[in-house]
Amino acid sequence: MNSINKQLNDEQRELLIGLYVEGLDEADDGKVARVLQFTLHDESLDGMIDEVNSFYAGEADLSEAASEARLVGELARESFPSAFEQRKDRETFITLSEVAKQMQAKGSVAKTDEPANEKLLAANIPLTKYSLPEIKRTAESLKIKASESFWRIFHKTAILLEMKHGHEQAMQAAREKKIRRRTKKADERKQETGNK
Repeated sequence: MNSINKQLNDEQRELLIGLYVEGLDEADDGKVARVLQFTLHDESLDGMIDEVNSFYAGEADLSEAASEARLVGELARESFPSAFEQRKDRETFITLSEVAKQMQAKGSVAKTDEPANEKLLAANIPLTKYSLPEIKRTAESLKIKASESFWRIFHKTAILLEMKHGHEQAMQAAREKKIRRRTKKADERKQETGNK
């Protein structure tokens, strides 16, 4: 139990997010609950889980798997409300090309799926929805065919990249807020000393 109280590193968080996404996709509430236990002691993981849930909550896909994932999300939301605060939408999205580059860099592309990944590398199209069916529909519209395993890995990679991007933006916003706070305090001190 002591290991759950230690701060996680980025690699451990990435692994846990992968397990969480699997749990949502498989509607495995046990797997989801095990991952959520770690959010109680790790604010970064808590924020990442929040982003995953935002993706799933925002999906319009009404397939049985998506409905089950939403149900698991709702149950988790009731059990761990702090892990589910809404994040602000942002104007930029990751692209199909960025996901394909990440997969290529990590060596996640099977030999048989390399032609599909090559086509995706050239697809500088924003990915605005992160459900697996939506990703496949987008690829189909581009006439890109790949194995089911490729699309599952692509889906997880897209979510992890999006979360990393969102986390970087949140960190930047936090830095800017801290600077504004310091500036405001400095201005208040100047006013106080000027009024004396």
